[in-house]
Order: sequence, then structure tokens, then C-alpha cells
Amino acid sequence: MEIKHITRVGPVSLAKFLGCLYSFIGLIIGLVLGMAALFGMTFGEGAPLLGIFLGMGAVIIMPIFYGMIGFIGGLIVGFLFNIVAGMTGGLEIGLE
Repeated sequence: MEIKHITRVGPVSLAKFLGCLYSFIGLIIGLVLGMAALFGMTFGEGAPLLGIFLGMGAVIIMPIFYGMIGFIGGLIVGFLFNIVAGMTGGLEIGLE
């Protein structure tokens, strides 16, 4: 097994990757919240249109919100990783 070190990551590349990953997670969470809103609308009392708008809004808003958070977090983590990797020599990984 060959040992390699990761000494630098591209912050923008990591930000794009995490933005897409978090958008997918946000879509899943939005679908769950949307289903909960529709379930509550079906069996609960109150304004049925509010449940529809909240359910649809969750499916649209959550991926956008999570994607933005993932992108910003990826930029910060990529920048901090480069600083820490420069001080410590990087992250050791094994390749075969």
C-alpha cells in the first residue's frame, strides 16, 4: 500500500461539491417535510391551502437553502484545511 498526503484542496471545488451534496440532502428533507405538511393537511384541521403551500415551499426552498449553506461551508472548510495542512503536513491516505 502506498501512503500519500493531501496537502491542498481547491476551496471552490470543495464548495461546489458540498453545495450539490447538501442540495440533494435538502431535497430529501424537503420531501419529508412536504409529506408531513400534506399528511397534516389531510388529517388535521385548519387551512388546507396553507398545507399545500408549505409542502411545496419546503420542496423548493430546502434544497436551495441547504445548497447555499453547503457551498459557504465548503469554502470555509477548504480555506481552513489548506492552512492547517500547511502547518501539519497534510492528511495521510493509503492507496493500493
